[in-house]
Amino acid sequence: MSRTNLVNTSIGEYRVVDFLGAGGMGEVYRAVHSKIGRVVAVKLLTQTVRNATFVERFLNEARIQANLNHPNIVTLYDFLEVNGQPCIVMEYIEGQSLDELIHARGALSVPEAIRIFQSTVEAMEYVHVRGIVHRDIKSNNIRISNAGEVKLLDFGIAKSGETPQLTMTGAFIGTLQYLSPEQITGGVADFRSDIWALGVLLYEMVTGKLPFEAVTLGELCQKIAKASHPSPASFNAVVPREVEAIINRCLKKKAQDRYSSASELLQDVRRAVASLSAPLPPPPRISAPYQMPNQKYVNPQTAPVHGASTVAEKKSKMSMILVAVAVAALIVVGAVLVIMNLSSGSGGGNVNRSQMTQGPKTVKIDAVGGMAEVYINNEKVGTTPYQFQAKVKDQFNVTLKREGFDDKQFKISVSDTGNEYMYMLERRR
Repeated sequence: MSRTNLVNTSIGEYRVVDFLGAGGMGEVYRAVHSKIGRVVAVKLLTQTVRNATFVERFLNEARIQANLNHPNIVTLYDFLEVNGQPCIVMEYIEGQSLDELIHARGALSVPEAIRIFQSTVEAMEYVHVRGIVHRDIKSNNIRISNAGEVKLLDFGIAKSGETPQLTMTGAFIGTLQYLSPEQITGGVADFRSDIWALGVLLYEMVTGKLPFEAVTLGELCQKIAKASHPSPASFNAVVPREVEAIINRCLKKKAQDRYSSASELLQDVRRAVASLSAPLPPPPRISAPYQMPNQKYVNPQTAPVHGASTVAEKKSKMSMILVAVAVAALIVVGAVLVIMNLSSGSGGGNVNRSQMTQGPKTVKIDAVGGMAEVYINNEKVGTTPYQFQAKVKDQFNVTLKREGFDDKQFKISVSDTGNEYMYMLERRR
């Protein structure tokens, strides 16, 4: 059955309407249920790879995915056969793969990358707890919906306790650039091999590059075996230390030095998300007067005098001292009067000090991962990104709302600087 005559035909209750792409084992089509109108993706095992090993691997993918139910994992709806060809009917994600997103934009912003990464790690924690090793984590197997949802897919080479031995001796299972050192050297892939691949994934998102690249296959294998990669900050200087530390721990050469589980990794990821979601503090104020580097202040009244002074010089110096004392006294009196006026806060012509020195400040509010509705003091004022003018010390109660997500509530106190707020909304469970 070829691609051309499959479009506009039926597979069970599904009408095939479009060809989406092809992978190592199968072709993927978009189809619509003839009665309920559900849009699905249909993956067929191609005739060219139809042998006992690939059929068993295809069945293994269906068995594993049928028992998974997680918001960040593509849902399997059905398993059918068409003219002897097995096919999987699964959730259709309108959007683009993470690989396509990176190729189009290059390095993602750190908040966006860590949001996508958190959702992926949450999916992997769910998978690992059920004794399943994915073995093919890569940007092409993660899809981002138009609504910003993150979906892990393709369990074609995943392994569980019930998976039969399908790996051929001397053959790599997975995508080479994501394989761990133990897989390159012929070892067995386990949960920590998936942790390694997650480290490669996060590196790729924040730099737009893969950590292990080479001209020849042999050179690539050597780099992976040595776990030798450039620092993410060498490609993207804004990568925070917390994010780089996560990448470096995932990409440890020895499996036992990596995170022991996706749950442990997720703890560090959530801490990184919290630090990125917090508003930046204003820069410290400099209260001391500015002084040129290496400049030493010399008080003319206490500086040593070289040589003898004449009577006229002494009188001149005394006059200068008296003038200085008088000026200082006037300054002190003036300062006291100003302080008294400011503290009184009323009276003819009195103006608050902040009003004299401060104009309106621009406040900016945004949400990671897409648009959110903005409510200020329980009144809807617009959508993110949203900005408005306010006075220093003004306070506002803000709520961000997005369908399918928990409301994000926080308080804003307007300051001289640092009035930009970026928050991440948590998906509703």
